[in-house]
Amino acid sequence: MTKRIFSVLALSLILMLLFPAGSNASELVAGEDGVLPPPEGLSVVRRAEDTGRRIALTWKGVEGAFGYRVYRSESADGPMEQVGGKGADSMADFPVFLDDTVEPGKGYFYAVAAVDAALNEGPLSGRVYAELEGTAKTAAGPKSMTCSLSDQRIYFFEGNQLVNIMRCSSGRNNATPTGRFSILGHARINVGLGGAVCDYWMSFTSSHGIHAWPRGLKGYETGLGAPASHGCIRLHPLEAYWPYNWAPNGTPLLVTYSSYARRVISGCHDAVGAPELSTQWYFAEGYTGEAYDTYLLFSNPSEQAANAQVRFLKDGGGVVEGYYGIAPHSRFTLKVDDVPLMDACAFATQIFSDAPIMAERAMYFAAGSRNDGTVSEGATRLSTDWYFAEGCTAMQFDTFILMANPCEVGVTAWISFFLEGGGTVEYACWIAPLAR
Repeated sequence: MTKRIFSVLALSLILMLLFPAGSNASELVAGEDGVLPPPEGLSVVRRAEDTGRRIALTWKGVEGAFGYRVYRSESADGPMEQVGGKGADSMADFPVFLDDTVEPGKGYFYAVAAVDAALNEGPLSGRVYAELEGTAKTAAGPKSMTCSLSDQRIYFFEGNQLVNIMRCSSGRNNATPTGRFSILGHARINVGLGGAVCDYWMSFTSSHGIHAWPRGLKGYETGLGAPASHGCIRLHPLEAYWPYNWAPNGTPLLVTYSSYARRVISGCHDAVGAPELSTQWYFAEGYTGEAYDTYLLFSNPSEQAANAQVRFLKDGGGVVEGYYGIAPHSRFTLKVDDVPLMDACAFATQIFSDAPIMAERAMYFAAGSRNDGTVSEGATRLSTDWYFAEGCTAMQFDTFILMANPCEVGVTAWISFFLEGGGTVEYACWIAPLAR
């Protein structure tokens, strides 16, 4: 008898390889005289979200550095002026420095120096040239900030695009209020509780603000990244200027205990393109629990708008529906974590559109020592037969077969595993209706 998988939605195969955590072998070490060496590897980073807006730089870390100062000149041998800074811990989290003060059509020469906890500065690196690309600015949504009290990080977004991450210190004993706020005002210098002098103050309540670590207080080299304030949100003194200049009054701020897993993804992925559009798309896998995020990605290359019905089939039963419009010649991103009733659950997805579209699913996760992500093209139809050439359960590999049944009746799936070197293992399982 032929073994088949009946009425099963697209199966996804996930191979997880656990890599032991290790140190960054590329970091430079201070010399015997205690002077920090100049950072190496200064280079320009090309990111779509920066096109026409800013210049992005990166460099190799210097062991023992408290942070970095970035300098800029308009000529190869001209005087350098400081344009910003970056905390060492933030650089390790998110190794990108952003200069939003550049002008289109002008070229600049950059150099960077490492500083220690006393803000003693080492020698400058070699200069690199960069200029703002002359192309039109990329489309960007409204600015917003999210402060994760669990991560002790602030995440900066333009639309759905994460553009920057900074470590912070919130209030001890849960003193920082949670909820949705907005930036009420800016003050270059603010005198706070107990006479503390705070630079780059941005208020989000009548008595709370985001600001640089107060002047005169020591310990920021070890305090940032853990609760330390009376309720405000403190930033590294070398980088507090950036959100102060980036976020105008009215910028939304979400303060939450939800973890964003420090939303730095290491690794890469690729996806097979779709040879044609479809009005139906299916995904067997999705998860929004723990440190997992799931996104649905839509593209509508046609001349007319498309309206998509999205059905989420929860693990163990239950259906959540939503309706979304996709403009002509555009793309749309749906973060499933933000859909009502879809937080912290496993699910499969059905998509029905009144016009042909393209759909993909992206998942990002932090599991153990791994931060990674995957993107998969959806299936455009159901099938009774599915085939996978690869699978491994030896050493540090785990393999999962993910099945969904969007039909109104339950089905039985028969699975045959063909072992390397010969041999077959048979397995059968029941999949309830409208479930995964």
